[in-house]
Amino acid sequence: MRESANIVAVSALPIDYMGFIFYEKSPRYATDFKATQTNILKVGVFVNASFDFILNKIIDFDLKMLQLHTETPQAIQDLKQFLSKNGYAAMPIIKVFSVGETFDFNQLNDFKEITNYFLFDTKTPQHGGSGLQFDWNLLKQYHLEKPFFLAGGIQSSDVDTIQNLNLKQLYAIDLNSKFEIRPALKDVALLSAFISKIKKNDRIND
Repeated sequence: MRESANIVAVSALPIDYMGFIFYEKSPRYATDFKATQTNILKVGVFVNASFDFILNKIIDFDLKMLQLHTETPQAIQDLKQFLSKNGYAAMPIIKVFSVGETFDFNQLNDFKEITNYFLFDTKTPQHGGSGLQFDWNLLKQYHLEKPFFLAGGIQSSDVDTIQNLNLKQLYAIDLNSKFEIRPALKDVALLSAFISKIKKNDRIND
């Protein structure tokens, strides 16, 4: 998200989180993002950013959660200590993993104690937003209890597919590029239709 009117319109939908990308190589970089009022929890998306940069964005835009990509376990530990010293000890962290056919689920063990959620996205040269899907059936190999976000080219026709996966740890669905008019501008009607359909099924948590 980036444009004020679009943020307000999307905030009227029954959603829980709204993402703001603070990674300058992304076409969705929120460089012009204004601190528009919204009752939705704001998630700041970062890729190996400096701790001071992250803290400044938390303060400036009232971020309530962080999404991290290629950061190592040690880097996340260090960030948590830094945030704690600056009054943000309880800041939840989502750790992204790029999934391909040879994805090693054992690597998750190094992150399970230092993050709140995982996010599984499609493995590509870029850090998300590719519009490409990975084989979601690979997630049946996931046996940890930590809840996760599902991302990676999810589109309006995927409701039944997602529900039929029956993944008990699936916590949230990340809707991005397939619901855009252009980068960082969401199609509100398309989002509304998808959300309405998927919330009718009790197998997906609200």
